[in-house]
Amino acid sequence: MSTTVFSSSSSATRSAKRGQRRRNRGTLRTSVTHAPVGAPQHGFPPFVDLPESPFARSANPMLGQPNPVADLIPDELFVMLRTHDLISEMGIRNYVIRKAYREFREEQSLSTALAMEKIQDRYPYLQLDTIRKIVYRIGPPSNRKGAF
Repeated sequence: MSTTVFSSSSSATRSAKRGQRRRNRGTLRTSVTHAPVGAPQHGFPPFVDLPESPFARSANPMLGQPNPVADLIPDELFVMLRTHDLISEMGIRNYVIRKAYREFREEQSLSTALAMEKIQDRYPYLQLDTIRKIVYRIGPPSNRKGAF
């Protein structure tokens, strides 16, 4: 029959290690130093000149971007709301898509499939299913503000 006897030396070793851990926590320092504001960090200059992007810039509302909802609100109001970032870009895009769809269907007598394909040509990042949901307003009514 084997019995385990704990010696006082093993408990003393454990308490010494605990004390050492506590001491290490108190003396823990970070090696990160903060450079003064405006000073180069990590060898990079404070300003990096990037090459010109091949993509078109988004239009500034003050530079004469046309009002896509001119039949709803006047241009001055549109510019003011856009300047203060109070217009939902996605809502405007969806309105323009619905308006284009109605135009294709009524004025050009296109089929539904062709009208949606033409819209997808204008908005290649949207899938046909997404365009269908926008046109037919499929989704929860909470997404449609002021529908009633």
